[in-house]
Amino acid sequence: MKRVLPALLLFAALIYLVPMVGFFLKDGLPGKDTPSSQTQSVPESTPPETGEDELSGGAEAPQTTADYFAILDSTTGRVNIVSALDYTIGAVAAEMPMNYADDALMAQAVAAHSYALSLKQNPDKDIKLQEANADFEADPTRKLGYITQKEMKMLWGEDYEVYYQRLKTLIEPIIGQVLTYDNAPIAACYHAISNGMTQSAEAVWGQSVPYLTPVDSSSDTQSPEFEETLTMTAQEVKDALTSNFAGIDCSGDPSGWFGEFQRNEQNYVTSVMIGPTKCKAADMRMALGLRSTDFTITWTEDHFTIVTHGYGHGVGMSQFGANVMALNGKGYAEILAHYYPGTVLQDAAAAA
Repeated sequence: MKRVLPALLLFAALIYLVPMVGFFLKDGLPGKDTPSSQTQSVPESTPPETGEDELSGGAEAPQTTADYFAILDSTTGRVNIVSALDYTIGAVAAEMPMNYADDALMAQAVAAHSYALSLKQNPDKDIKLQEANADFEADPTRKLGYITQKEMKMLWGEDYEVYYQRLKTLIEPIIGQVLTYDNAPIAACYHAISNGMTQSAEAVWGQSVPYLTPVDSSSDTQSPEFEETLTMTAQEVKDALTSNFAGIDCSGDPSGWFGEFQRNEQNYVTSVMIGPTKCKAADMRMALGLRSTDFTITWTEDHFTIVTHGYGHGVGMSQFGANVMALNGKGYAEILAHYYPGTVLQDAAAAA
């Protein structure tokens, strides 16, 4: 698998444009689904003034190595040349709360670095990235993908110095390490909280990936954000469905709108029948703004009650689960091996 799943990577790169999971739009995209619900929201700000080289979009960017990334800022249209260390610190700062254990933060660092390298090496980049000579796209202003020191200061306030030094101290010694499969950096997808099991990439995006397969993450059920109950009126649901699914029939009594729910072995919904129309669960999640695809929908008198379990697309590393493993004495390498089975932790230069 020298070529790291171009189609998956191209789709996964959208994570940097959609606030997730914790997520960027509570979305179901790979990579971070990621942003984490436990992190604070980042206020709107102007582009960072951090000493990074900033190039206008479309300008010829210098050749970068595994030690640097050319990142297209989706707000400014500029390409910023960012060191792997600065990028990884910024990615962890955007993705995980600082009350998580050291080894959980380190596991997130390796996953984010590996994911960025897989995007960098993707031979089928979007035309916008090709024209800008960029490796991938992010939006530090909106805390999508990673944040700069300027956004960190806004996010952490008076704790900035302590938190930044903590991340730098943890990440600097391991910045040369990435996860690989068949000697290529992996698309290390991650999310905030699973439903107790992670699910496969094939279940979510229709493409089988050997290291993105279901694994146990039962500790996620301990999260205070594991379950969410949402109520919606019939009109709200109808508006969401008709604007996102062509030909959906929401006539008749609302109690009869939803038919059979199909689920996979991990209990995530894969599809839902609405009248004669079969809708993908991932699309339903986006349409209704749900935290995950493990959901139930019931009609009671004058409203729908929707209960979700987990937060994010459920593929790859659970950030909450990683933290529980770290608190129980597991090292970052063991955490990564659990959530990305069959991968190898190796030197980034060798995988470049």
